[in-house]
Amino acid sequence: MDDVVCLASTWSSAADFMMIYIQEAHASDEWPIYQLDEDIPQHTTLSARMAVAQKFYRDFCADSNLQMYVDSMDNSFNTALSSWPFRYYLLHCHLQLHIYFTVI
Repeated sequence: MDDVVCLASTWSSAADFMMIYIQEAHASDEWPIYQLDEDIPQHTTLSARMAVAQKFYRDFCADSNLQMYVDSMDNSFNTALSSWPFRYYLLHCHLQLHIYFTVI
């Protein structure tokens, strides 16, 4: 995350940087990674997904220029753009992206 935060900080005057929090990649009840400090089950509600996204933002991005968004519970952003496990997108100002997700 440090590289992404640095990139956003360096180029924030020229571009907007956004992060979309999608479904949990290594949910403790689906595909756990046992080295994690805490168990995070797969989100079953939008409020649960938003709570984990907010904690992630506080822990890793709080001092950055990144804007955080959360994918909907039907995973429309992830499905449309195949964003798992990670993807980076550059959108030119004339391109419009019509995906619906929740702002936190």
